[in-house]
Amino acid sequence: MDFLINGIIDITLFIVFYLFLKNFLSSYIKKKAENLATKEDIGIITKITESTKAFILSKLHISQTRYVKEYELLETLCDKLVDLQYATRNLRPPIDFRDTKKSEEEIKIERLNVYQKAISEFCLLIEKKKPFYPKDINEKLTKIRDDTWKEATEYRLDIDKENGIKYWERAEQNSVAIEKRTNDAIDSIRNRIQYWEEFDNK
Repeated sequence: MDFLINGIIDITLFIVFYLFLKNFLSSYIKKKAENLATKEDIGIITKITESTKAFILSKLHISQTRYVKEYELLETLCDKLVDLQYATRNLRPPIDFRDTKKSEEEIKIERLNVYQKAISEFCLLIEKKKPFYPKDINEKLTKIRDDTWKEATEYRLDIDKENGIKYWERAEQNSVAIEKRTNDAIDSIRNRIQYWEEFDNK
């Protein structure tokens, strides 16, 4: 967030400076014209104006590139987040459809493999790209990671399975907590994108 705010401040200051310089130089040229401004004067003024303009455009290009890159990253984060949520939910779904040809252990292994793939891709992404998206979003994603680990561990170890009611109550509690955190993280991602769009439209 800091680099974005600093970038906006830099660009704003440069735009203000450019407009001031442009107006000042226009007045200067007009005044010098009255006094037969030399070609050297005009050349220097033009060079300064074009140099300032190029610098401002460069700053704007950098900000636009950052927006595109971060948008793509946030989109991928959201995809991996939803994949992880569904993989975790499917470990102990409230309404379960099972292949009658498969044993209980085969079904468990199959579901844990799907979860393992989703959590591995998710963790790898949030760690490798940590410097390139806001800290508050990373903190929320990390908490979701921990919640899904908890649910996967309870499922793998059959914690409280002998007590059927408690087993499914824990599954539902974990699912509700993960869904709440997921929606919160998605809202933060949406707000971040809208923040960029509002800046882009100014």
